[in-house]
Amino acid sequence: MKYKKIEDCTLLLITHERSELLKKSLDYYENFFTEIKVLDSSLKENRNIANQIEYYHCKKYTIIQKVLLGLSKTKTKFTIISPDDDFFFPDSIKAGISYLKKNSNFVSVSGNYYSFERLDSLKKFNLMYKSYYKDISDALPLNRIKKICTNPIAQMTYNVLKTKIIFKSLSRFKLFKQANFIEDVLTLATILFGKHKYLDINWMIRDGSVNTKYVSSNSHKGLFNYKKKNSKIIFRKFLKSYFDLLSKNNFIIDKKIVENYLKKYFSRSRKQTRFFLRDGAIVKVLKKIYKIFWYSIFSFRYLLFFSKREREFINIIFK
Repeated sequence: MKYKKIEDCTLLLITHERSELLKKSLDYYENFFTEIKVLDSSLKENRNIANQIEYYHCKKYTIIQKVLLGLSKTKTKFTIISPDDDFFFPDSIKAGISYLKKNSNFVSVSGNYYSFERLDSLKKFNLMYKSYYKDISDALPLNRIKKICTNPIAQMTYNVLKTKIIFKSLSRFKLFKQANFIEDVLTLATILFGKHKYLDINWMIRDGSVNTKYVSSNSHKGLFNYKKKNSKIIFRKFLKSYFDLLSKNNFIIDKKIVENYLKKYFSRSRKQTRFFLRDGAIVKVLKKIYKIFWYSIFSFRYLLFFSKREREFINIIFK
């Protein structure tokens, strides 16, 4: 597929012990991006990949440290972060970059996220985060924080973001080991520097069946998986880093109000998705029969959500 590659946005491709998925992602993204940096925390260096592309072996890095390493090597104005099981539509990324170039008071852009599952030749697509897509376009930083902390919003980790803004946001939190805090920082910190735009376009698709089974060697635990006492300690540390970010960038905001908003954000219950249970043989057979029936009926219905152009991108993923 001939394509005019994206030159003004760097793709940070994050991986851990999934060499086959990494190869699949690279086979896809090398068609569309000129700037790709692989950040691999696997125990062993992937020498095959290292010889082909800009590759960084980050064996003992946390996920935030991995991203910071990639950002420190990034020269483009815009950056997008992708795990090895996510696939962005390049035309949508271009639309996001175009929007940010025309609207300097916005710092991030996103669209609609989908997941897919496969059963042999059948595929089922699902729209994720239904009804949680929205703009965060308030003029004042405090109002933007309030909106995010008091109303559910779709995942904001995989937006097109301004490189300098991400770097400033994450740098204050580089000592946090918990994997899910990168999502919290990119949601709560980058919004201080400008507005967020939701574009009603198809943005990316994720391999849903793989994502539920992935366990990183870095701690997955976040604020919600610790005992109450430890959660309070972690929250105080997060708050200190957040206030440091405010003061270092001259944000004059009432810290007590900010603290109350952040408490609301972290007190919201979250559905844990990255685990799976081992079923017995009979249950597995019954599930497969159910899936065949379900996928046979709905396999192609979700393709109606995608344009002909987007289906061309999807076909590359399923080669």
